[in-house]
Amino acid sequence: MSLVESKLERLTVKSVLDRRRPSGLQLVDAELWLNSLSEVGYSELRASTAQQNNEASKIVCAECEWPVYSPDVGGRRRFFQHRKGFPRTCFYSGDEGRDPRQIDAEKFGGIQEGPRHKELKDLLCEILSFSKTAEGIIQERHISLDDGTFARPDVYVENWLGTPLAFDIQLSTTQIPNIIRREAFYKRGGIRYMWITDVEQTQLLRRAFRDIYMRNDGQIFGVDEEVLQEARKNRASFFRIFRLIPGEPQKGFQPEFRNKIIPADKIDWGKPGSLPRSKNRSYDKLVEWRGDENETIKKMRSSFFSALAEGNGQEAGALWNKTQSYVGGMLWEQLPGDSWDAEKSLGVLATVSTGKLCVNTRIGKDNEASIVNSILLEPKSRWPFAELLKQVLQSKRRSDLLERQSVSEKLERAIAGTMDIALAKNIGPVYDAFIPQGAFCRLMLSNVE
Repeated sequence: MSLVESKLERLTVKSVLDRRRPSGLQLVDAELWLNSLSEVGYSELRASTAQQNNEASKIVCAECEWPVYSPDVGGRRRFFQHRKGFPRTCFYSGDEGRDPRQIDAEKFGGIQEGPRHKELKDLLCEILSFSKTAEGIIQERHISLDDGTFARPDVYVENWLGTPLAFDIQLSTTQIPNIIRREAFYKRGGIRYMWITDVEQTQLLRRAFRDIYMRNDGQIFGVDEEVLQEARKNRASFFRIFRLIPGEPQKGFQPEFRNKIIPADKIDWGKPGSLPRSKNRSYDKLVEWRGDENETIKKMRSSFFSALAEGNGQEAGALWNKTQSYVGGMLWEQLPGDSWDAEKSLGVLATVSTGKLCVNTRIGKDNEASIVNSILLEPKSRWPFAELLKQVLQSKRRSDLLERQSVSEKLERAIAGTMDIALAKNIGPVYDAFIPQGAFCRLMLSNVE
């Protein structure tokens, strides 16, 4: 074990309390939990812990109950450490908890802005100047809110579609507390906010960039000299969009980064305080579109849902495995529980996904809460499918079920009880072929820097 690894091991918080969970389920094995998360789940957790303050922390060390966070250590592994100011009497102690801005300054030798950063600020201002809706384009504008907090974005537009718009240029790694602090500031101020990078697409697999685009449907925007040429030619504002796009089904929907130059009016700028994204299909919708465009997948999906609705588990399993041989992922026999559990659980998931009854039951389609609870969430052998259910409900914006106490409590209990299985992370593209909702949440990317 190297000196660095030895120090990380000493500083690692092994068990945490997640106070968001129901009573009795709050004590969690830290390593098990972190490793069960997809890229999106991990970025969201890092964002959540970065926003914690000592008085209202939801995720804390199980030993000393001090807030914890998951730091970026260059992709070595996932783990929790204490936040700054923790009691040194805790079993998991060491030289940690420094201010994220101090860490950034050390990383880059105190250099806050390089030549390329300055070039892109000037370039961005010229691109914005071609917009008929942009008013008051200013570099390094000091902005303060009524609560006393302030920020100094790289570029600030006083009026963009009726509200201010701020830009920060991100060319290197930074700590997620800095990312979250900025995003939270602009959200509180009702200011639209856009992260900007440049054309060096290879850097997008680095952790700091993932923490931005994995919380924005795999999208981040950029500017460069080619974008400026397009803006000058058309006398309008343009941006380059970098986004993750799912590949062909026969390649397992393997995502890849694509980029293209688009006009500002092709961007959904969202509500004041939100992050912009493309007006085109979301990642999940693109996975669904890939399946619809592929006749093999389309036919097998229809037949699979029919088999589930008829209660024909043998046929459903055969269709699942046939699809698995085409796109990859887990075999039917590898799914948790037995074939009966897989048939019933996937029937519930398909019902919520399609809006049609795809599970063999006497319960009426209009009583979905009962279908979800009695068929999937109550039998313990089917708990591993709970995270997949949550993803579908979130994607379909089914607040009627997510916020229903009888469903939400059982859902969280099931998820907490099956972290070691991590089915949502491991089930693979065969599930995406049938149920695309939540595909983005299940993404696992490689080559973290």
